[in-house]
Amino acid sequence: MDRPCLVMAFGGWPDAAEVATRGINHLIRQLKARRFAEMNCEDFFNYTQSRPFIVAEDGALSQLRMPSVEFFFWKNPNGGNDIIFMRGIEPELRWKTFCDAIIEFVREMDVGRVYALGALYDNMPHTRAPRVSGLVNTIGLKKLLVSNKLNPVAYRGPAAIHSLLLTECSKAQIEMITLWGHPPFYVRPEASPRVCMTLLDALNKLLGIVVDLEDLKLASAQTDKTLDRLVSDNPQLRCHVKEMEQRYDSDTSPDQASHGVEQVIRDVEDYLRNEGGKS
Repeated sequence: MDRPCLVMAFGGWPDAAEVATRGINHLIRQLKARRFAEMNCEDFFNYTQSRPFIVAEDGALSQLRMPSVEFFFWKNPNGGNDIIFMRGIEPELRWKTFCDAIIEFVREMDVGRVYALGALYDNMPHTRAPRVSGLVNTIGLKKLLVSNKLNPVAYRGPAAIHSLLLTECSKAQIEMITLWGHPPFYVRPEASPRVCMTLLDALNKLLGIVVDLEDLKLASAQTDKTLDRLVSDNPQLRCHVKEMEQRYDSDTSPDQASHGVEQVIRDVEDYLRNEGGKS
């Protein structure tokens, strides 16, 4: 591989609405990336929390899948950087050991830059263009965020594995960028394809590649219709969305969710469960 970039995404806490994992799965599928390795994750997961998945048919166990971290590669036909994709579940144990293993892998593969995808629920209305924010581990990479119109992260709170990876990559003098999508807080029960599409568009520009996003565009249109009906049928949510639109249009940073959000979320979940029962 020619000085590849590493693109990673983790399911779990840093994957709101499954934006990050849906995004990396889309890239792997569209680019026809080939699986070439799997990490031994025995030391990184509590299997009573991240339980293995089984398939049983006609009284017989036919499949057992343990929590895993997999690696795929794509050879760039245009002569640019090749890409390694890494997907899995955010480790629950021994983060430092996990990061050390990733750093060793990056060095062995002569990776030029690391990208990590993530997503966090936010006070963002689905009626406006999604925003993507970025966090980097070198001062020089901040200019890259600005030139690509990516919002620098301003945050205080619980951290994902991304933060420790940023720190350890910095110590190892490896460039790293984390890109974050911001799905609306009221789409918890389902993925947010529009945010996923926007996140991938930002990543593709940084990587200098073109990937077909048409299926995400079609899914976005369908999801928007569902959310429009949801907002129309729920006066409290309609009020929240209007407030978020005003904040978005005035370009003020969203802060804590508005009063009554938990009740709105419960209403959303009930509505979407009912919608699913009709299909």
